[in-house]
Amino acid sequence: TISSIVGLMVFFGLSSLLLLLIPDRIMLMAESSPVKIWRRFGIGIACYLMFVPAIIALAITIIGVFLIPLFIAVFILTAFIGMTSLKIAIGRRITGKLDGRGAPYIYLLVGSILVFVLPFIPVLGWLVYLFAASLAMGVVLDTRFGKPTAKIV
Repeated sequence: TISSIVGLMVFFGLSSLLLLLIPDRIMLMAESSPVKIWRRFGIGIACYLMFVPAIIALAITIIGVFLIPLFIAVFILTAFIGMTSLKIAIGRRITGKLDGRGAPYIYLLVGSILVFVLPFIPVLGWLVYLFAASLAMGVVLDTRFGKPTAKIV
């Protein structure tokens, strides 16, 4: 439908903005996405499973109640960053290595379209989408938001 296509364009635009703001970290996460897949999937699934218990734990304390909106916003932003990096990795895998400064945006477009189509595939598409979302969350957390490893001088 038209609303779905508008959603795709909005999320592609937001992902492009994210890629413009922190390109090094996004690209580092994208490059490390195909590595340690099962470990990162496990980290991501654990993160998603701990979301509701974390909200409950915050709700128990007085100060935590005020932190719940911040926690939810950070959680959603983390998932969005992860999906952006995973879409770039998927796009690079499909298109092959491209040259030029616009290559990451082409990777992002191809990956965004593929991830957009996944939920429309009955059962298997949703399973693949949930796997990808868990993997993306795991990549963000395992790479510490794309922080480069310390180099010994």
